[in-house]
Amino acid sequence: MGYNSIVFFFLLFLSLANAGLNFYISQQESFRVLGLVAELAYVRDGSINDVAQHFVVPVPSHIQELCFVWVNADSKAVKYSIFTKDNSMQPVNHVSLNISNQGVVPREPQIFCLLLPCSTYLPSKLEVSMKINFTSFNNVTVLNVVMKKDCSSDFRNVDQDVLSKVIPAEDSSFMLFVAVGIAFGVLVVSLAAASSAHQIVAEDKPSFRLQRNNIIIGKTLLEGTFGSIFHATLQIPGIPLKDVIVKTVKNNAAETQVRLMMEEGTRFQDLVHQNIYPLIGIVDGDGCRPLLVYPSVTYGNLKRWLLYCRGSLDGSLPHPLCTQDLVTIALHVLRGVQYLHQQNIIHKDLATRNCVIDDLFHVKLTDMALSRDFFPNDYHCLGDNENRPIKWMAMESLTRREFSTASDIWSFGVVLWEVTTLAQQPYVEIDPFEVGRVLRDGYRLTQPVNCPDELYAIMAYCWSSSKSDRPTAPQLYRELHQFHQTLNEYI
Repeated sequence: MGYNSIVFFFLLFLSLANAGLNFYISQQESFRVLGLVAELAYVRDGSINDVAQHFVVPVPSHIQELCFVWVNADSKAVKYSIFTKDNSMQPVNHVSLNISNQGVVPREPQIFCLLLPCSTYLPSKLEVSMKINFTSFNNVTVLNVVMKKDCSSDFRNVDQDVLSKVIPAEDSSFMLFVAVGIAFGVLVVSLAAASSAHQIVAEDKPSFRLQRNNIIIGKTLLEGTFGSIFHATLQIPGIPLKDVIVKTVKNNAAETQVRLMMEEGTRFQDLVHQNIYPLIGIVDGDGCRPLLVYPSVTYGNLKRWLLYCRGSLDGSLPHPLCTQDLVTIALHVLRGVQYLHQQNIIHKDLATRNCVIDDLFHVKLTDMALSRDFFPNDYHCLGDNENRPIKWMAMESLTRREFSTASDIWSFGVVLWEVTTLAQQPYVEIDPFEVGRVLRDGYRLTQPVNCPDELYAIMAYCWSSSKSDRPTAPQLYRELHQFHQTLNEYI
């Protein structure tokens, strides 16, 4: 749907405004659940938004209820009846309402909630539908609201010895910032709150621009030659303050460096997955240095955290790392890779430096914006004026600049090696100019100390010379998952 079509539909939708029935998810609730700064309207002044009816609301696992606002501003009473069902195949419906299933729509705006619990008896993806019949005289209006709750029971099985919860409490509300806006098609933004600070502009990329005064810059977390990462606070009127991370360039950065940061930093802007680190906003276009805004994570960059752990294996960590922990981290990364490949996206720079981790050991893949600046020792120029992650690259990528899902799998094998060695440098003994030759000669990273043979065999599987001999992400996930379960059987 083009921008003009969206605007026309939006205006047509608003032009029906008189008095009548309204049913929506408030701006505050959509931000809490979806990370979306907009009111999501299902019924506006008696007219149903058909686009909204076909939108499946994704509900993160830590969200236990989804709340709606409704009001009947018409002089005629409107009765309702609500029916819910889910795909649990259980004799008892596991979702419930905090209001009666039948009654009269209130005359003043009121909130009611649909309770969406998770349990071991429910599927990992709990699909819930709520059907509401609105009746006024002989007129019956039927509204359908569809939700998908991520209970991630399969995820808990993988990580049961590490994670007590599977979705981080702090940043999950941001996971769906962009994709919801795109899938929803039309966002009915509250006109009273539609300041330029948080309007969603359909024709811009990205469509979640912020104003500079929305960001309060805090302490520096990481600094390079021309780039910086800061802790910051996101402040939007009517929305609770939120801790965020900001990437930006320094004043000495060249225009090419600014452009590269923006290109690489917006690659994942439309993606929604629990193992993809979401870009939640951009500050740009005001003549100052641009800012890329991300949700805050407790431990931050995975490579730096692994380096910290390398000196902290004396029991001082809250969760001393064992092989199960390391495999869990790798599984999280692989889930992100698998999702990217399902979206026909090749990462091209898989490495622990391009991942983040929180205090629940939940890992997310990040974009590569400014990675060359923050981790200069991981990139080398082979006389072609381009810094590349030579020692993470597949043979065909290094020699012929061919990138594919198979080349990502090669790089994932190096990531697995990094995780197992707590972020040692791969091929540290080999000159970058010699990497291509030694790979062609069959040389590979050696088995890390205390690395089980089965785990090293999985790494080596990723480094097959022939692309067709390497596993796919789903195949690799099954192998790692099975190995993780085997480890658990001996604990």
